[in-house]
Amino acid sequence: MSAIKRRPGGRTERIRQAVATAVLELIGRGRLDFDMQEVVTLSGIGRSTLFRRWPDRDALIVEALSEHVSQLQIVTSRDWERDLATNMHGLCRFVARPIELALNKLLVTTHNAALKKAIIDAWLPILRVFEQPLRHALRSGELIDGTDTRQVVRFIFAEMAFRSMIDPASMDEKYVDGLLRLILQGIKQERHSSAR
Repeated sequence: MSAIKRRPGGRTERIRQAVATAVLELIGRGRLDFDMQEVVTLSGIGRSTLFRRWPDRDALIVEALSEHVSQLQIVTSRDWERDLATNMHGLCRFVARPIELALNKLLVTTHNAALKKAIIDAWLPILRVFEQPLRHALRSGELIDGTDTRQVVRFIFAEMAFRSMIDPASMDEKYVDGLLRLILQGIKQERHSSAR
């Protein structure tokens, strides 16, 4: 399931999607310094409409990021280990996309604190959904007591974001499986069978 739901249809939604798509396309091309007119041209949305809803470039980036992160599919079921593996593999593919690489670069290089906060805030709903199976496993005694599930999820996201920027070629299934094993060794409650 997607972490963020959007209501389909309507003129306002079509405008929002056209603008977000245009901004993401520019970012994907490496055009982090795009100007408003480029978005007008690419989206086909009138200049006055664009400026009325998105007064500056940062507002456009936040809108595009919101659309972008809503595309990440997170699964939640009763099998937390399978969910964790599936979600980690999906996240790995997601962060390796050119748009995500460009957004990560923007997050690291911007000196605009408000934009940095907005980028981080856009990810918070995803982090919460990603964490749900781990919280369930902790409550049911399948994780080591005191496991900080939020920190586990943040570690996964930070590790993959960092790896995507320094060594994207290494981000394959073997990498994810190794990272998953490492995490499970640190959080999974060992089941001791009683000797009879």
